[in-house]
Amino acid sequence: MPDPADAQPRTMTFLTFLRGLANEALIQFGSIPHPLTGERSVNLPYAAATVEILGILLDKSEGRRTPEEDEYLRTVVKSLGERLAKARAESAGTP
Repeated sequence: MPDPADAQPRTMTFLTFLRGLANEALIQFGSIPHPLTGERSVNLPYAAATVEILGILLDKSEGRRTPEEDEYLRTVVKSLGERLAKARAESAGTP
């Protein structure tokens, strides 16, 4: 079995960073299990903070993204923002 310490680190790109944040948000929404524990749990305040960070990155990196980064970031901010609004409405008991 290969030793994880011997694994070569992946090159970090802006798109890789964005995907990591989006995955973190999905973990915080409880949509996917935490990779270390295999457990799903919802943490809306953390999910909201992660969505806010992605929104800040959308604003602050305007005009400096590749077309692929731009499409991904716009799509993920919209999708996660909608998910957050739905989760907040459900937690408040409104349909």
